[in-house]
Amino acid sequence: MAERVRHRRREGIIERGAIVWRRMTTGMRRLGLGAAIFAIAFVIGSVARVDQSAAARAVIAKVEAWRGPRFPSGDTLTVADTLHARCGALSGKDKVNCYDAQLLALRVQRGTRFAMGTLNRLTALDHDVAFTGHEYAHAIGIAAYKASRDVAGAFTSCTEILQSGCYHGVIQTYLLSVPAIDSTAVNTVCKAWSAPDADRWLRFQCVHGMGHGLEMSLAHDLPKALAGCDLLVEEWDRKSCYGGAFMENVVFATDPSMAQMVMGDEPGGHDMAMPSMTKYKMIDRSDPYYPCSAIGARYQEDCWLMQPAVMLQIYDGDFDRTFKACDGAPVEWRAACYQGTGTEVSGATTMNHADAIAFCSRGSARWRPWCYTGVVKNFIDVTAKSADGISFCKEIPDRPSQLKCYVSVGEEISVMRHALADRKPFCDVITGDAEGRDACLYGAQLPVKLPAGTPVE
Repeated sequence: MAERVRHRRREGIIERGAIVWRRMTTGMRRLGLGAAIFAIAFVIGSVARVDQSAAARAVIAKVEAWRGPRFPSGDTLTVADTLHARCGALSGKDKVNCYDAQLLALRVQRGTRFAMGTLNRLTALDHDVAFTGHEYAHAIGIAAYKASRDVAGAFTSCTEILQSGCYHGVIQTYLLSVPAIDSTAVNTVCKAWSAPDADRWLRFQCVHGMGHGLEMSLAHDLPKALAGCDLLVEEWDRKSCYGGAFMENVVFATDPSMAQMVMGDEPGGHDMAMPSMTKYKMIDRSDPYYPCSAIGARYQEDCWLMQPAVMLQIYDGDFDRTFKACDGAPVEWRAACYQGTGTEVSGATTMNHADAIAFCSRGSARWRPWCYTGVVKNFIDVTAKSADGISFCKEIPDRPSQLKCYVSVGEEISVMRHALADRKPFCDVITGDAEGRDACLYGAQLPVKLPAGTPVE
């Protein structure tokens, strides 16, 4: 379990960037068609004469790299089985690189949605992909935007699976292409999803991804990225953007490979130069409360929601020390700190209900309900299905925490559905528990009273 936690602790909603983008454009594209035919004939002859010399194998590899892997006809289930057979027996970076190359080639050949569907199936076939699926989704979104340079088209080609990583990849990569980070730039990119009747879930994914992109485009200077978020007109958008900026701050501090993938020299990415290294201190291993202890009041809540990811880095994945650190945080932010720890618990346990409940039970009883809040909100973030959250709430052993969990589900529903009337049916599936249903409706901002006994800060 300890090894699982160390491997997984930064997944949650934290977008750990471990994918290495591999160039696929070699071989025939460089040689030209005539030269390529000659090369193939030379290879065939060489194989027969010298039993595949090193030079012959090198040319074959170049031709294969240009052509890309072949995929069977059929649906995503069939293709996922093929990818698992090709990559599943590998380990470490070899497995990551194998799946990465296969999925990116699949996106080119069959489209973004097909690649995302295949990736979703792979999470059921390969436990390692279940750990890092969000990262592969980021890579697919990055590739979608770089291929088209059409932010709206690339964004809508994504799907919500795996914590909407594809959406985030599109937006963060797009922001690196704008000439200046100003009010026009930040208020234009998500405009299509800002109308009152627009999809609020997509709106959140867009402005959250903007926070990641601002961090990257501003050389990972957190205060400047937060100031970029402040250019957004509406507070809801600003806070969603803050969350993305804080996440990217932690991700880059611990593993910069995602930023390198977005900004490096890959196909279609040569014009996105890597910004100079920031002088801003992203985390402080001697201070588990930094950067929250060093930023303005308006950013505190969103910072503390992310701070447990920093703590787990400092404490090498030790949740007990993280809970204790949250207990010592400023009292007004302890609930947010526990919620952020719950997000990390969800990632560390890969959405296993019993394991998540056991982890949260290690925290103090006063703030434990907010740990469950972090868990259940992340469950819904991963799948975009409120039913996944409701099924978790039903298993929580103490009633106050259970009611708080249902409130949290309702809050997620309010993000996914803009119209009040559209939210009610999602809470109505809670049957045989009138208080639980009312707690959900309350969280969804519908006109009911908060059930007695529900924890409040």
